[in-house]
Amino acid sequence: MTWLAGDFHSHSTHSDGEQSLDELAGLAAGHGLDFLAVTEHNTVSHLPHLRPVGARHGITLLPGQEVTTARGHANALGELPWIDFRDSPDSWHEQVEREHGLLSINHPLSQDLAWQHPLDVMPRALELWRVSWFLERTATAPWALLARWPRGTVLLGGSDYHHPRHGYLPGTPTTWVAAEDRSPEAILAAARAGRTALTTLPTPDAPALVRREDELIALEADGTVLRDLEGRARLLHGRRVVIPAMGEGPYRLESATGELLAISA
Repeated sequence: MTWLAGDFHSHSTHSDGEQSLDELAGLAAGHGLDFLAVTEHNTVSHLPHLRPVGARHGITLLPGQEVTTARGHANALGELPWIDFRDSPDSWHEQVEREHGLLSINHPLSQDLAWQHPLDVMPRALELWRVSWFLERTATAPWALLARWPRGTVLLGGSDYHHPRHGYLPGTPTTWVAAEDRSPEAILAAARAGRTALTTLPTPDAPALVRREDELIALEADGTVLRDLEGRARLLHGRRVVIPAMGEGPYRLESATGELLAISA
């Protein structure tokens, strides 16, 4: 398998983004991404265009739709029929699972966009690291949320990119998936299996943390702090550090001042 760099949340002019699919794909590819999920609000009009646009720019455009309500948003990832936002979120989950897609709760703690819907069954995935938290990387609220989320939840990141005025690019933060190939189907399968890791950027010098069976591998990690979900810490020395997995994951790398640098299951 190969680790591929991507972003699971973005928008074009097919909903409230301000750039065309071609512009969005070129921007993401130019930033070093291998794939980008295009997740338009309550529409699937973009889906037929994704493969040819992606081929023109050398990037895999992953199909998705952001099911959008006044009480929260969720990304339905995969080649899915339109999901009716007026139905209950539990019905969204049932439909996505039936179609072998992946439902992710978006920006669950994001001010006026926080998730408020009750759920009988928690979806398989969670957008744990959205760009809003990326800009406040010492926040601990997402870890408090995750401690109450089901174990084994698939962790995703998303830039929620809409336009250049954001001041950041798609892939901020970056979600890596260990996939068999670069097809949308293989990338989605890797995400569903939980083979994900999150970094600040898609560049090789960004600190990264991946799990290999019972080991954790930290890259560009000299002087960073490894923490488990319970908050237990270990100072790391060296650009590449291999240590036994400690405590319970997910795990994270932080700077000496507590800024989040990377996440791994």
